[in-house]
Amino acid sequence: MRFRIQAVVLSTLLLLSAMMGAVDLYWVGGTGDWNDFNNWSLTSGGPGGDGTPNIQDNVFFDANSFSAPGQTVTLSGDAFCQNMTWAGVTNRPTFNGAANLTMTVTGSLVFSPDMNQFFDGNYAFRTMGQSNAITTAGQVFLADVLFEGQGEWRLTDDLNVIRTIEFREGT
Repeated sequence: MRFRIQAVVLSTLLLLSAMMGAVDLYWVGGTGDWNDFNNWSLTSGGPGGDGTPNIQDNVFFDANSFSAPGQTVTLSGDAFCQNMTWAGVTNRPTFNGAANLTMTVTGSLVFSPDMNQFFDGNYAFRTMGQSNAITTAGQVFLADVLFEGQGEWRLTDDLNVIRTIEFREGT
């Protein structure tokens, strides 16, 4: 009897772990708030409503994300993701948010020259992982940039920061 209970508990924990794993989320619907689950889909150009990104999720902004010029993604609170890429965006979207907020990336970041990076808050790169890349594509970080964790980051182009770069640990 005891063995069966332990087996059920272990199976339940494994199932929950698998369900809470990282997912790929695609921005849909043009202008909106990062924390609005209606702006995130499990497929590029798909229907929204698939939740908001957590620290394990990969987020994508692509050709199906913005339907008109000048649409904006706004952070209304601190935000998290593993990898974030803006590769392939069209219509020159804008990424913005207030100076008191932090965007935490635990993996790689890829900006696009076809976007506006106007987020006034801080970026925190926190990872234990290796082989993370940062591609700014000419975009400028308007506030502080923090690197911490025993991970590794590779800059694929110039890192332009208006305020400070703080490197606590890592490579």
